[in-house]
Amino acid sequence: MYINNPKKIDKTVGTYIAYTLNVKNITEPLERRYSDFFALYEKLLQRWKGIYIPRIPPKKITGNLDPSLIKTRMRLLNRFCLNLSNIEYLYKAEETNIFRNNIPDVANAINKLPELSLSEILTRMKEAFPDYN
Repeated sequence: MYINNPKKIDKTVGTYIAYTLNVKNITEPLERRYSDFFALYEKLLQRWKGIYIPRIPPKKITGNLDPSLIKTRMRLLNRFCLNLSNIEYLYKAEETNIFRNNIPDVANAINKLPELSLSEILTRMKEAFPDYN
């Protein structure tokens, strides 16, 4: 997974930057905005408690359209994508699968994932780390 081609999107509710997400084995690139990455990051933290999750750049309240911020953010989001791609259990996780698919409102779809019970978390950990059962 990697991103490129940041472009400014003007909507009636505001302006934002959309990045083109390229995923191996998926021919059509997807558009993702920072809020999609943030939703994925937050949901991974919530549903993979105690497990290393690669960081994303922090939120900014103002200056989101500044060219130097866009360039820096794209570099850091690419690092996030690369690190996530190299951690098999996270890359194959339900949260990341939603992020990699062609879903119109990916942040909303990710945020709708329920919190996991303790037994669901334990099952997930046993599958991700079979050597440590």
